[in-house]
Amino acid sequence: MAERTNFAGLHKVGTYLDEDRVLLNENSDILDAQLKQAHLERQEEKQSRAEGDAALDAKIAQEAQARTADVADEATARLNGDNDLSALLQEEVTARRDGDAAEAEAREDALQAHDASAVAHNALVRRITVGNMSPVIGVCQVEAGNHVGLWCHVDGNGQPVQPNARYFDYHPVYSGMRRVLVDGQVMVEIPCFYIRHMVPADGPFAGRPCKIISPTPQEGFRPYPAFLSTTGAVLDKIYVAAFQSTNEGGSPVKAGSRPGKYPLVNATIDTMRQYCANRNVDGVSGFHMWDIYEYNAICLLFLIEFANTDSQAIMGRGWVDSSAAVLTDDQYQPYWRGFTGLFGNVWQFVDGIRLTADRRFEIFKNDGSRTYVNTQKVCPSYDGTNTTRIVSLHTGEGEGFCLDDCILPATHSGTVAQGMFPDNLWGGYGSAGNILIIGGAWTESGGAGLFCLYMLNTPSDAWPLVGCRSAKH
Repeated sequence: MAERTNFAGLHKVGTYLDEDRVLLNENSDILDAQLKQAHLERQEEKQSRAEGDAALDAKIAQEAQARTADVADEATARLNGDNDLSALLQEEVTARRDGDAAEAEAREDALQAHDASAVAHNALVRRITVGNMSPVIGVCQVEAGNHVGLWCHVDGNGQPVQPNARYFDYHPVYSGMRRVLVDGQVMVEIPCFYIRHMVPADGPFAGRPCKIISPTPQEGFRPYPAFLSTTGAVLDKIYVAAFQSTNEGGSPVKAGSRPGKYPLVNATIDTMRQYCANRNVDGVSGFHMWDIYEYNAICLLFLIEFANTDSQAIMGRGWVDSSAAVLTDDQYQPYWRGFTGLFGNVWQFVDGIRLTADRRFEIFKNDGSRTYVNTQKVCPSYDGTNTTRIVSLHTGEGEGFCLDDCILPATHSGTVAQGMFPDNLWGGYGSAGNILIIGGAWTESGGAGLFCLYMLNTPSDAWPLVGCRSAKH
């Protein structure tokens, strides 16, 4: 059976709804009042904000106006300042221009004074040193005697100069002297130089003979004869053995230039010539025994470098106080610019010079032809002593020769103090064909040296203490 509806409960719910409606109406009135109040407050705030914005805009406009005025004032001030600065800069430019002109004038005066001073200084340097370091350099025989003579350096005109300590190390000829290997032999390469012999007419060395060299052709100079080929062409270099000739063996025997060997000795000069020429095979050419001009080229370069004839004092005493030969590169062998043993140990043949029966010098012509010319100048005679020294040299020239190119003794003396070379001289006997050996052997003591000359040998002599030295064009 279905349940019955409770109408009494529904009436009660309606009552409750009526009460809630009254409360709802009251609450709505309160809410409306609150909304109105909020609206009024918002309106007041909006009005206040509008008034504030207007005041702010007015203030901003005022500040902008003030800033504009300040900017205008600043621009005016800056313009005035720039004008003042421009004026100051212009004044400074004018002052600097005037100062620069004055400074330039002062600088020009200073430069002129410096140039004048430099000219004077250079003139002084040219007088007392080697001028502008010209490679034209020579030596003057100022005095004889005093055991070694007195020699001084001169320039191309025979006026005194004083080369500095390193001058010759940078000179084109001396600095060009170097050891090279030619056909397996140790040779010293010597660059070509030109020679002038003159006697200055004025200056402190007036009337005294000078020997002067130049590495290049100069007016008044000619190629030194050692640098002329057999056809007369000028050679730009020659080669001279660094060591006394050694036996390099073979058949036929070849003369060599090697360290660690004993010198080749005990042969005649003709045989030694052939030993040297035996190298000229298989495309090799130009080897020969050194001659009077190649030997004297070395003497001349030594003399000019040191302005001194005492080779023992400069190179070392050498192997001259013993009873037998030593190796070609022995520690006691004298050394200079690539050459070892230029004197001492064994004597050395020199080709291209001989004596006639009346002791007149015959030497190779100075045209490179390697043919003899009689100079008509007499070699001092041997006086039977071992203490003879050269007092003076032959000078002058003739057809095919210039005596000044070589160390050819004119007079000699048994008094050592009268000599101009400290080395011994053995003059000629007076038999035709006497030849020259130089340097001294292991027995010559203080008489040995680069300028030690012995003219007593004949072409047929072969000694165990005489060797030679090779050369090459």
